[in-house]
Amino acid sequence: GKINLLVVMEDYEGFDGLEAAKADFRFGTQQYRQVEKAAFVSDKKWMGRMVKIMDPFTRRTDEKTFVPDELETAWAWVLEND
Repeated sequence: GKINLLVVMEDYEGFDGLEAAKADFRFGTQQYRQVEKAAFVSDKKWMGRMVKIMDPFTRRTDEKTFVPDELETAWAWVLEND
């Protein structure tokens, strides 16, 4: 079935080696198609740009970015039924 995802990125400093990058790639190409909604919470401006860049590859997923002060709003969005 479909799932909704909320990702909170704090103190992100990049991938922890090649294995982490491979795991992220596998998730993105194999399991991510099961994600109906994905909310990304981060204070990093590049996160919003990455979500837009990835849009052509994740068209089946409704994605939004939020700043840390909007965590409750992100949860509400992820949990709401359309």
